[in-house]
Amino acid sequence: MNWDAIGAFAELLGALAVFITVAFLAVQMRQNTRALRAESMNNASMSTQNWYLQVGTNPQCAEIW
Repeated sequence: MNWDAIGAFAELLGALAVFITVAFLAVQMRQNTRALRAESMNNASMSTQNWYLQVGTNPQCAEIW
């Protein structure tokens, strides 16, 4: 093997490593987006639940509502 072949092989390995890293980051970002969306929906649901709990347990709030 000459140095040109070794350099080309190393360059190919480097490009492959970059591709794998970018693919991994894309998967991680997708999972993070899904987790944040689920957390946001859960927080909205809990806020609504707490509001209904306050209205249901407080006669004055229930009368106003």
